[in-house]
Amino acid sequence: MGGMISLVYAATYPQRLGRLVIVDSITQVSMDQALQLREFSARPARAYATREELVARYRLEPAGEQFAAPEVLRRMALHSGRRDAEGHWRHKADRRVYRHFEPIDGVPLWGRVTVPALVVRGEHSARFGPEVLAGIRAGAPQVRSAEVPGPDHHVTLDNPGGFVKVVREFLRTA
Repeated sequence: MGGMISLVYAATYPQRLGRLVIVDSITQVSMDQALQLREFSARPARAYATREELVARYRLEPAGEQFAAPEVLRRMALHSGRRDAEGHWRHKADRRVYRHFEPIDGVPLWGRVTVPALVVRGEHSARFGPEVLAGIRAGAPQVRSAEVPGPDHHVTLDNPGGFVKVVREFLRTA
């Protein structure tokens, strides 16, 4: 969701940024997806008896093949929860952010992005296929794309070195 949020911000306040990097983000939130997110926001977070139980059951979303080092995932899991008033462990993420989620078509927003921009996708991701990139470039020809070898969606976790390489190249030449 960070890519969509960044895109909306860049389209709304183009004068406030110098460059934009979007990493393997969705380009459209349908009404069905928005309704699912709203339903998710209404459900209470799962409670775990111990921190170790929370860590053991920690999973990245969306699911899929992941290449991140186990110690990286464990560290994320260790810092993803907190104890509630009843002593249970719950994820820190605030589900209420999805309460009023609306459908969004991000492709037309690119036409309002005026700064140099980079779309980064994981090698095995379907989020930024050739047809989506063509639609983006039709409204924003300054947008570049780069593919990081190996990952699906979790580009920065699964191949941090590859991610840093493509972003540094963009920042050096943009």
